[in-house]
Amino acid sequence: NGIDADGIGGDLKELIRKPLPGPWDQEKLAPLNVVLIVLESARADLADATVDGEPVMPILQSLPGHRIHMFSHAGYTVASVSAIMTGSLFMGEGTALVDRFKAMGYLTGVFSGQAEDFGGLAANAHLRNADTFFDANSFPKDSRMYSSSVFGAMSMPAHVMNAEFAKWCAQACAAKRPFFAYLNWQEMHFPYYYQGGPKLLLANPIPRSNIRFDTREWLRRTYLNAGRMVDQALGESVEVLARLGIRDRT
Repeated sequence: NGIDADGIGGDLKELIRKPLPGPWDQEKLAPLNVVLIVLESARADLADATVDGEPVMPILQSLPGHRIHMFSHAGYTVASVSAIMTGSLFMGEGTALVDRFKAMGYLTGVFSGQAEDFGGLAANAHLRNADTFFDANSFPKDSRMYSSSVFGAMSMPAHVMNAEFAKWCAQACAAKRPFFAYLNWQEMHFPYYYQGGPKLLLANPIPRSNIRFDTREWLRRTYLNAGRMVDQALGESVEVLARLGIRDRT
């Protein structure tokens, strides 16, 4: 209705419910590789955000196809990613994407910067059924973004996941198999900056201890810097596909 009722993110855009899709057309899909990217904690207005007149996410904006709209039915990782990966709003229901693609002869890979066992997500979405599985718990502690070993706070930088994705893509090409890959990047998750991360849109990201209502503009700029980090990661992954000559088939 054009009114920002809760003061968060503007008025919700009209959403038109579409009927559930029918069976997949394997002949149409089989030649194409599929890369599914989850942007953790992306605001709905991030795709159009600018800093000093420049887009925060120029790579995302430049992608061909339909304009990107960011929306989640739940502000909670387990529920939202589970729905993406199974097609169901209810845990334990639906058909896992990993299983669907494997049934069609695809190589499948998981490259997630979060710990996918958090909340039982890996089990519910059958993520460990993938031919290749990397998540935040697959790497040494000293390569994590933060020191916490709690599953809900464990995070890996996007460039680490992209390095594994690049090696795997080359192997898939050598095997001449179509592939399905799930990438999950954590840079935009609270507290929005990790020690040693790129400072692309500001020189001094806000420390966690300084996040307060009166420092919200500093916080906003730090968050947008995290958005640029993720956009950079997107550029890296697209470059991997282009270098292997499979960008147009993905």
